[in-house]
Amino acid sequence: MSTHAAHTPQLTRTSLATSRAASALLYVKATAGLRLLPVLQAELLLKAVGSGLANRTRCPFSFVEARVISGEEEALFGWLSANALLGRFGRGTTAHSDTVAWLDLGGASAQLAHALQPGSTTSEEGAAHVLALASSHVRLVLRSHLRFGCDEA
Repeated sequence: MSTHAAHTPQLTRTSLATSRAASALLYVKATAGLRLLPVLQAELLLKAVGSGLANRTRCPFSFVEARVISGEEEALFGWLSANALLGRFGRGTTAHSDTVAWLDLGGASAQLAHALQPGSTTSEEGAAHVLALASSHVRLVLRSHLRFGCDEA
């Protein structure tokens, strides 16, 4: 575990009231770097991370799970995060026209996510996933390219 990762719970503890930290759920989502490892090695690493984070003396949060996510999940989480931070949801406009596309060039993979326009007949139609948002449904194209990250390409 990197020095930064080892100290993250301690740093966060100072900015979050201890009474609230105990009810904050903590999910660890591992990405392409762990997808490249042999399955057993990745499982052992995630088990060690989980054991450390489940220790309430070391980590004030309520640890739920540590797992490797798919490239499509990684693309979806990035797209949701970018659009939520930009305030693109719930403005009274249709979600597909008001969102931004998202490209993540990571260390071991690259992810791309974008919404399809209604009635679109592109070749990406078959790859679209429907996402239900509070105000509408969005058809998203989620792509992940393993080994196309900065450190692997």
